Amino acid sequence: LGAGLIGNNLAQQIVKTWLSTPFGGGRHAKRVDKIMDIERRYRS
Repeated sequence: LGAGLIGNNLAQQIVKTWLSTPFGGGRHAKRVDKIMDIERRYRS
């Protein structure tokens, strides 16, 4: 999301879309599960 390539408004729209889109699983599901497990264990 380089500032020289896209404007601030478009960058914000892309990030909002990314954050509001549900995770579809797929080939990265195991990795995401591991990360979430670590986050749960070390949450303060």
